[in-house]
Amino acid sequence: MEAELFQLLFKVGGVLFILLGIFFGLILIVKRLRPGLISFGGDYGIRIVGNIRLGAKHSIAIVEIKDKWLLIGIAPDSITLIHTMERPEKIKKSKDNNNPPSSKSQGFMNILKSKLS
Repeated sequence: MEAELFQLLFKVGGVLFILLGIFFGLILIVKRLRPGLISFGGDYGIRIVGNIRLGAKHSIAIVEIKDKWLLIGIAPDSITLIHTMERPEKIKKSKDNNNPPSSKSQGFMNILKSKLS
């Protein structure tokens, strides 16, 4: 009797483990193929405009919050505000017209160089 109960629990536990593995595997695949489709947070009006890796664990990024851009430095133990600026007019017009700016004229490095110089 105890052997049959153990076998039944082992089978149920195994099937549950396999189903959970398939479920989480599918979520991982969907998140990699379609970022933004599955979100565990809400839309807070925050958007990452660009990001540059400076090393293995350090990077800088431009984050957009409403009509402000924040240049931030990101390290493993801290996030530092480097500069605050208004969103450029060219970007505002392109965003309002739903026409994305060309990658050559409005690349992350070009914007960063023009605003910091």
